[in-house]
Amino acid sequence: MTDDHLEDALRGRFQRLKSEESGTAPDFAVMYARAEAEAGSLDAGGSPILPFARPRRPLTALTLAAGTLAAAVLAGILLLQPDTQDREFEALVTAFALESAGWRTPTDELLRVPGMEMLRSVPTVGWPRGVVPEGSEDTGTDTDVMG
Repeated sequence: MTDDHLEDALRGRFQRLKSEESGTAPDFAVMYARAEAEAGSLDAGGSPILPFARPRRPLTALTLAAGTLAAAVLAGILLLQPDTQDREFEALVTAFALESAGWRTPTDELLRVPGMEMLRSVPTVGWPRGVVPEGSEDTGTDTDVMG
């Protein structure tokens, strides 16, 4: 069997399936015309009339006011409740922090290395105020030599 023979067999099967299905499928032109006719019919508000759609009721001021009132009542209930559990938790955390403030781990000493103070200090640029290096003239002004 060659590839041409397989293609011909596949085309034949496709044509048979297409002819079988064409009897059950509706005609495209008929469906398109029906859709145009349904879309062409509009109600008084300019919306298309569809057989499956339910009419929508507009929201009235009373409905909006009731929703707003319900939301305000719910927010008030949630915000005005005493939060005793939160206060108890805060008290426990504060008490624990005060108790353990002086406690140090046994390995803290291992983290202290020679020269640690150099890591925690900020270097200065230039000469400190009031110090004049040897060989420079004091002009009487309060500016640094490097500035």
